[in-house]
Amino acid sequence: AFAEGEYLGTVTYFVLMTSILVNVFILSYIGDRLKEQ
Repeated sequence: AFAEGEYLGTVTYFVLMTSILVNVFILSYIGDRLKEQ
């Protein structure tokens, strides 16, 4: 079983990575939409 601190750190890291990837995806999507106009 994970120690409480390790589990929390892993979840926090995973959430941070996910939000960064989502932000990059949204920014590139918006950039493409703006280029189309």
